[in-house]
Amino acid sequence: MAVGRSFLTNAPYSDELSRLRQHATLRTRSGSPRLRAATKIDSLLPRRPRFGVQEAYGHALDGAERTSQLLLDDAQAWAANDTAGDARGGHGSYCTASYIETQRANCWLTTGRPKKAIALYEESLRALPAVYQRNRAGALTRLAAAYLADTQVEQAASMAHAALPVARSSGSVRILDEIHDLGVQMTAHASLPDVGALLDDLRDGEGGR
Repeated sequence: MAVGRSFLTNAPYSDELSRLRQHATLRTRSGSPRLRAATKIDSLLPRRPRFGVQEAYGHALDGAERTSQLLLDDAQAWAANDTAGDARGGHGSYCTASYIETQRANCWLTTGRPKKAIALYEESLRALPAVYQRNRAGALTRLAAAYLADTQVEQAASMAHAALPVARSSGSVRILDEIHDLGVQMTAHASLPDVGALLDDLRDGEGGR
């Protein structure tokens, strides 16, 4: 999917995005709990891209696929102009193009498009700097969820198993809980080698959680 179309140079796109943002504001004020919840995520992102990612995820939760993707296009355009998008930049420095594409994959998964999500997760993981271990664990876990949603159970187990040591070393309880939930969903397939290996590792790690 082509990204990076800047609202600064495309007036019709800017008008449409402004209209969608205005609509999003009205919906948030009217009490959509999912949109309100979305404003709590990614609080360390720079203000403009952060709000775009938050709004996009909120709209994905509400099933507004087109609005979600347009908001991510806007965030991506801003990230493309960020020349300090690495860990040395302090708070918000991880708002890179690959990070926003991971969020785009999250939105595709949320709106029931696992195949689109899989392609983006894989691409984002290749571009993600090694320093972002928690982000890597999260992306691997969501990739596993996308494979599972696409009924590719062995691939899902393999990705979840790859995420497990990264999540453990980064100390992310939330990601570990997501991996555990995926394991529960795959218990009916425990006879498959990759699934069995994941479930064994999860059981072995229960005492340390």
